[in-house]
Amino acid sequence: MSHVPGGLGVIESVVMHLLPHQDLIGPLLVFRFVYFLVSLGLGSLVFLTTELIYHRRGRSPADTGGAKAKADATSP
Repeated sequence: MSHVPGGLGVIESVVMHLLPHQDLIGPLLVFRFVYFLVSLGLGSLVFLTTELIYHRRGRSPADTGGAKAKADATSP
């Protein structure tokens, strides 16, 4: 058991311990696969949406007008 991707995780260990003598490796692998893909898909969608918004406005995310950028612009 480890925290390395693809390793046996806490959820898998608990389910295997609570339901002994059940063949659960397949369903648990499908759960992990869907769990990671849904997170990746949603994260990618949010990232692409924000990038498109910034691209249409014609500026980069670094040019959003933070306090440091305003202070640098007013200093001599």
